[in-house]
Amino acid sequence: MLKLMKFLISTLLICIGTLSYASDYSVKITVKGFAKQEVVIARIQGDMSMYTDTIISDMYGTATVTFNDETPIGLYSFIFPKLRNAEVSFIFNKENIAMETEAVSPQTFVRVITSKENELYYLYKNEQQMFQSNVDILEYTNDHYTGKNYVEATKKEYTELINSYKSNIQSILDKSQNLFVYRIVLASRPIVPPQILSESQKNAYMQAHFFDNFNFADTLLFASDVYSDAFITYLGLYSNQYQTAKNSAVFIKAIDTIISKTVMYPKTFDFTVNYLLNGFESMGAVDMMQYISSVYLEHNSCSANTTKTTLQHKALSNTELAVGKKIPTFEFSTPKKQYTNADFNTGVSVIVFWASWCGHCAEMMPQIVSEYAKNPSYNLYTFSLDTVPSEWKAFLDSAPGFSKSTNLCDGKSWDGVMTQTFHVYATPTVFIIKDGIIVGKPMSFEDYKKQIQKITSK
Repeated sequence: MLKLMKFLISTLLICIGTLSYASDYSVKITVKGFAKQEVVIARIQGDMSMYTDTIISDMYGTATVTFNDETPIGLYSFIFPKLRNAEVSFIFNKENIAMETEAVSPQTFVRVITSKENELYYLYKNEQQMFQSNVDILEYTNDHYTGKNYVEATKKEYTELINSYKSNIQSILDKSQNLFVYRIVLASRPIVPPQILSESQKNAYMQAHFFDNFNFADTLLFASDVYSDAFITYLGLYSNQYQTAKNSAVFIKAIDTIISKTVMYPKTFDFTVNYLLNGFESMGAVDMMQYISSVYLEHNSCSANTTKTTLQHKALSNTELAVGKKIPTFEFSTPKKQYTNADFNTGVSVIVFWASWCGHCAEMMPQIVSEYAKNPSYNLYTFSLDTVPSEWKAFLDSAPGFSKSTNLCDGKSWDGVMTQTFHVYATPTVFIIKDGIIVGKPMSFEDYKKQIQKITSK
């Protein structure tokens, strides 16, 4: 009996040890001639790269990080700050990963040593690159050379190239069943016209069939750049029309198509709208932001009695609180005074929502209060999202200009009445108000300075 108990305990310890070992995964890349250098690990989600770790390569140029069973499956990248932020993508799916590359062009010379996922991923990427290069040559030939025999030969070669490409992609799909890379290949394999076309004909074909391979119910692809890359590529199909019209409204047709493809899948729809809003915000295309927000709100009613998501606040900010709209009705009390929207009905006022922990705010707020000290012809209200009073006050003390402005904080961060009423979804958020009407929503200090000087000089 004692021997049996010892055997069972020994077996249990071995199993526990095995399970413990199996839960850790070595993820490493070797860059020749890149010893003792910083390497950043980033998790890819759409167009966002979220830094998860920073490591230093060893004397051989090898950077190693340990993932475990709690690490989300999906697309990641090694980022090399000293190599102009060059990136090498990789898929993590609960397996050890070993890769090699060259410092001269890390993205070009990737070799997968260990990892079935990444071997297939880079096989697919290389297949795509070679196929596109060959297609470009044939399309150029078709557009610029004449002669019946030459044209027929080009068409035949194009057909053979397509058949070969489809066969190779199918082989990769067959080998990647039940892997994450299968989802990437299935969705992102390019749509290929059945015959060689002129540039305008191909563009029309691509606009009509671009999303044929996508299953937008697949939310696991959020952990990659597949959807975001597809959307920006699809919008690019309309770039020639935009260059001709010089009006961002030409993108409305593309936006409507994207929305129609994703609206049946709520999570994908939210992901898509958020991506589009971020993209057009970076372009300063306010009209497109308002259009996307209005379409989004048509499909997502926002009850006044329900807690709104960040995306809903973003959409409402672009519609209800757009430039030209009245400021919302509100009441906010401090031990010394009560503030209401009526305080902003006359003259020029500025409300800035910020936080001491926001890096952009740390740069922008001292500039804003300094500008106000030079030109106090309007009222400046700063509203902090800080939850720790000492941190808020310490930041106020660090910039003398705050002594001139009205500085408020309710300690409730994103849940405060002011942040909710003004649909604040990011910091800093600036509202320039004249006679109760929103006349500016600058996103940088340069824009703020220009707008406030223009408004106060009238």
